[in-house]
Amino acid sequence: MSPLILASSYIAYGCLGAAVSGTIFNKMSHCTEYHLNKREGDYTNPKQTLDGRIIVSIPANANNYYSQNISLMGTTAIISFSALKVLLLVGCPIPVLTSLAIGSIAAPIFFGLLNMALHYNRAYDARWVELNDEEVRRHRIDRNTVPRIEQSVRVYCGFGRAPTYFPGEYTHE
Repeated sequence: MSPLILASSYIAYGCLGAAVSGTIFNKMSHCTEYHLNKREGDYTNPKQTLDGRIIVSIPANANNYYSQNISLMGTTAIISFSALKVLLLVGCPIPVLTSLAIGSIAAPIFFGLLNMALHYNRAYDARWVELNDEEVRRHRIDRNTVPRIEQSVRVYCGFGRAPTYFPGEYTHE
């Protein structure tokens, strides 16, 4: 086999590991942010989208955000490592496993550090979560007194789903 083909196949396996691991990291990030916003959201300061949905966001706290990303990096690495152990047990060649390992460990580290850098530089917008009618009643939120969002926001409308873009009153599109 040609060294060029061999090297390109190792790169391809590394990219495959990074893609799978990055997808796991992204999905776990959505689930974590949804859960944290539901649990720790600022229910004393809800907002309303232009179409009437009540949303809340977790108060800005860099330490929470950094620890969330660090734990996601570690959890994704553990999941990747477990999958690699299974592949090793079924007889996957070591060079392929090495390429998969490099890609699957590098991706969550890259995405976690990128998220933290964007948050540190304030280039990252807060995420919001939509409340259902029962949650609005439980937290005694009066829809008539909740202010509308002024700027565009991204809102989690369901567990594990990517955030949806909602324009604000002063958003020019």
